Amino acid sequence: MTRPKDQIINWVTRTCLTCKKKFECKSRPIQLYCHILCRPKYYKTKEKKDRTCDGCGINFQTASPITQKFCNKDCRLKAHKKIPSNYNPDLKLNTGIMGAIGELSVCVDLLKRGYEVFRSVSATCSCDLAMIKNHKLYRIEVKTGYLLANGKLCSSQDRSSQKFDFLAIINPHTNEIIYEPELP
Repeated sequence: MTRPKDQIINWVTRTCLTCKKKFECKSRPIQLYCHILCRPKYYKTKEKKDRTCDGCGINFQTASPITQKFCNKDCRLKAHKKIPSNYNPDLKLNTGIMGAIGELSVCVDLLKRGYEVFRSVSATCSCDLAMIKNHKLYRIEVKTGYLLANGKLCSSQDRSSQKFDFLAIINPHTNEIIYEPELP
């Protein structure tokens, strides 16, 4: 036996932010406008805020209710694809080779710092490297990152489902390595 539609979904009455008409909608996700055309009209009337683009560093204005980080779609795509504005075509290597170079660079850095370092022999392992210091074992994930125009290092690692103790982000242009969190 199926339930009536109104028992499956909670319906609510809201007031459109643009035209102030009352409309019915589902309670989740929150709908703020009665029609798709009301949304852009609302932002044209809203006060714009000054922001700095995380991609190219220029100042821009937006009325977006969420924190808009990039001045335009091209900047956002460039940053998400990790293609820096000072891209060096000499470094254009396949991602497997870039990953191996990054892992080996981190190995050298850790060995210089006095850690015992072990490298994974399988691409499907839960981490790239393991290191031992003072009889304690740590797991390390190595990612290639790039500096954005604002000086922040960008990497694609999702830290919410981490299976490692440290994230090593290496910038292939400068060979700088940043560890998150800092090493013991």
